[in-house]
Amino acid sequence: MTPHHNIIRKRIAHLSLLLMVFFILGGNSSHAQEPGLKPNPKRVESSDPHTRIIQQSIALMEQSEWQKTLGLLNPLIEKNKDTGLKKHGAKFATSYYYKGLCLLKLAQQKTALEKKTATELFKTSIQSLNECNAVNPPNDPTNTYRVKSLLLRGNAQQALRQYSQAIASYQQFLLERNAALDPYHLSDFNINLAICLWKNQEKTPAETAKAIDLLQQSLLYTGRNKPSPRAVITALHTLTDIAIHDTDPGLIPATIQHVLTTRPANLIFSPDTDVQILTPLSKLILDTAQKNLPLASLHLTTLIPGITEHTAELELPATLTEEIPPSEKLTPNQATKNTIAIALQSRSLTFQKSNNLQKAIRLYTLLLEKYPDTPHQPENLYNLTRLTAQTGAPADATIAITRAHQFLETYPDHPLKNSTLIILLNTHYHNQQYPEALRLAEQTLTNLDNTSTDPDTRKLLDTASFIRAASHYYLGNFTT
Repeated sequence: MTPHHNIIRKRIAHLSLLLMVFFILGGNSSHAQEPGLKPNPKRVESSDPHTRIIQQSIALMEQSEWQKTLGLLNPLIEKNKDTGLKKHGAKFATSYYYKGLCLLKLAQQKTALEKKTATELFKTSIQSLNECNAVNPPNDPTNTYRVKSLLLRGNAQQALRQYSQAIASYQQFLLERNAALDPYHLSDFNINLAICLWKNQEKTPAETAKAIDLLQQSLLYTGRNKPSPRAVITALHTLTDIAIHDTDPGLIPATIQHVLTTRPANLIFSPDTDVQILTPLSKLILDTAQKNLPLASLHLTTLIPGITEHTAELELPATLTEEIPPSEKLTPNQATKNTIAIALQSRSLTFQKSNNLQKAIRLYTLLLEKYPDTPHQPENLYNLTRLTAQTGAPADATIAITRAHQFLETYPDHPLKNSTLIILLNTHYHNQQYPEALRLAEQTLTNLDNTSTDPDTRKLLDTASFIRAASHYYLGNFTT
């Protein structure tokens, strides 16, 4: 595997880790405010101690104080677990629902390194939500959270990758819900159900088709059910997984083209879109390019704010750009710059695979000149050096030599230093610049430890030894 392939693989691994935290530990794409948690500054506290604790819990949850809320709810539930239903009726189940909600939120906030803690929180959340759902006495409709608990239970089961159980919870919610009492966000719900259908190990082809349909539909809702940017990325992430798994190069392009034609506002992100949205988008753009889905990568690129500035360099088709508003003259934030840089790198990868080296060279040049403060600039400079050396054109060889020296001066301790030296040695030699090749080869051999077992170092030693000998030959430096 070549050094530049290792770079791409490491970059994908890094982005994949960020994406895992974003999607898996998020548990679901739902982020709508929970029913019953709307701020009420005029709320008057009840004289009933039980009701007052519930009111105080709601006030804390409005501020996302999940742990503090549990500090109120746990003693309340423990004290009334045997008599709560008798004293307060079915509305006692509210405390179980809010406890389950707090546990779910706390679990979703855990990082990848806290996976064990998150798992326990999700499991405890499910237990509390089951308690809520079980409170259903006849002729007592005051447990207004009984059916909604099924929705949260599905979220927790999904986060635990218990996909068949989550599907059952979601379907039971749809079956039992009251349209007036149990509202839900259509886009988020469809995405969550689709993820479970797709990731369920026992899925059928019909369920995969259903998942695709739900995901595509989720991107078309308007009004209160319009998908948020996070929901859009979540849906496209799952569709990308399906496209890669099924080797379906047309799935992402067809989906994005249809949404841009019918609901373009759903795919237009604001200029101040933050890193939590743009980082996973970057990953999708790079991953699809790496997985030989160049059109998918190109279509995903159109979601980047201000990307139309680079329509010509990226070769965005007119069928896409005509649906995107022209870029305003604005200064993109750093997260947007980083995402644009990833898009240019991904497109360059596509050009390299199709042997369009000059197009790739132009993109790497653009990256270095216009986006110098974005990540992976050493790799971009190395790739520009490597590609200009490959073309065989004398003018490109001059550029390769200049860029190689720039790399070695700017990044003297970079892991790609030896690979860059090999490019520089070969470029001098193959362009018959024998004095320069000889000087560099002797300098390299002097500076390196010839007993090293490092593969990159051994390769550089072998290259320098050969070029030193060959350069002496062509320069007529024969020993007598």
